[in-house]
Amino acid sequence: MIKILISAPSTKEKITDTRWVTAPLGCHYLASYLNNNGHKAVVWDINIDKESFEDTVKKGTWDIIAFSTQEATLEYDLSKIHLSKKLSPKSLLIAGGTGASLNYQEYFNHSPLDMVVQAEGEIPLLQLCNMLDKDGFDKSPLHTIKGLIIRNYAEFLTPEKHWEIRKCLNVRDMKQDLYWKETARLYENPDYNEINTFRLYTSNFCPMNCSFCTLTRLREYSCGKKGHPVIVLDASKVVHLIKKVLKVHKNCKQIFFVDDDFFIDKQRGIDFCKRIIELKKLAVIPKYLKFICLTNINRIDEDNIELIAKAGFRVLSIGVESTSQHVLDSLDKKQTVDWIWKTTKLILQHNVKPYYTLLMWTSFCTIADIVTDLRGFRKLAKMDAGLSIEPYLIPLKGTRLAEERVEERVRKVLIKGTNKFIYKGFAWLPMNKEVKPVFEYFEEIYPKYRKLMFDKNKGKHLEKNWQAKIILDCVEIALRKFNYIGQEEVENVTEVLDSIKDIKSCDVDIIGNVIEKE
Repeated sequence: MIKILISAPSTKEKITDTRWVTAPLGCHYLASYLNNNGHKAVVWDINIDKESFEDTVKKGTWDIIAFSTQEATLEYDLSKIHLSKKLSPKSLLIAGGTGASLNYQEYFNHSPLDMVVQAEGEIPLLQLCNMLDKDGFDKSPLHTIKGLIIRNYAEFLTPEKHWEIRKCLNVRDMKQDLYWKETARLYENPDYNEINTFRLYTSNFCPMNCSFCTLTRLREYSCGKKGHPVIVLDASKVVHLIKKVLKVHKNCKQIFFVDDDFFIDKQRGIDFCKRIIELKKLAVIPKYLKFICLTNINRIDEDNIELIAKAGFRVLSIGVESTSQHVLDSLDKKQTVDWIWKTTKLILQHNVKPYYTLLMWTSFCTIADIVTDLRGFRKLAKMDAGLSIEPYLIPLKGTRLAEERVEERVRKVLIKGTNKFIYKGFAWLPMNKEVKPVFEYFEEIYPKYRKLMFDKNKGKHLEKNWQAKIILDCVEIALRKFNYIGQEEVENVTEVLDSIKDIKSCDVDIIGNVIEKE
């Protein structure tokens, strides 16, 4: 016999003083069905039970504690799930009802819940109780129970497993040379020193927890706890991977380390650079081999930039995001504008190309921020930094901004091959009332101007720097329409607007494709 405590939907306190109440019918159907089939289920309801939920949990030996949930009672249900785990750690914690059934990821992300029962819970719960009673949890084929979603936490990756994964990459099967050919055909005179690039991972994730990035909470929610270690391969292992690539692709000219932050372990970065310099002198690694990596601007200083340059790093790709301190702070970017300018000069002085990813129209930006970034991004371009500008801040699950329910621009998107639609978050909207109309005008002209320019250059590989100019010109035009700035770099606003006036209204999707509005 399995003992089950069923908690009715919870509120802060009982509500009998403000409205008529009645027994939680769904909970009692569930309890009655389980009891009629040989188990012992009890319903607890805040509105009539004199004993608190806490005392009820403490006094019983519950195999299962179940929660009937609703969207309106989310925070109270989550609180009781956490309390149950603390007071009765061996109990299985299960939720059902419309709240958890339709939003189970929220419950899994924010509580130690073990399972969710979808739709009517009587039959799945009875099957679960019968299995547990007969074979126990470890031997029960729980996956055969229809309507039951079971949380199965991922494990933290270990350094040993991380290396096992990285070193087994089958370089030949990737057929990277075919991808190089696809890129080369876009050019009359292809630059194979740049095109023939092979990408490698040498670490597992970035822990900086910027407000718009999913990476840190991805592991917290997947593993059920914080503290996942950042794992980086040591310099000798990275060299091993490079040799493996060069053995297959003798015409590889460049390695791109696509870790979120290659220099997150500063000493590893220094050791790697010294090792590469030594191996190039010994002709073990070809002198022509260059490197690109992603990193954080805070990692680069006078202690390592000279080694970075000597080792052959050609480009440092960095998520600078903004040249406004207010925007950086709003995104939880742990860097300063002064350091951005200082480090940009330092990188350029060593003949390394800084390549910056940047954001326009962030959630908490002001007009002053937009003007600062328009001028700041153009200044970076004039200094010879590469620019990759995202015109929209893309909504991503698991981020602080998503959990704060920052307003999104949502689009109705047809799923090709069906008659079904999804409603997809396309951009986090600026919240500032002065910025919104400027942003909306930008949204009107930018997709059209982008379409015009892309159509004119069809069949060419259009670099991010080229695309950045289109974005910045449209930002300037939008700011000028509302008289926030005068003419800066766009001389022919009337000509630009005339060229796009007959283009059908369109959008730009998240990956940059121009699409017709539904």
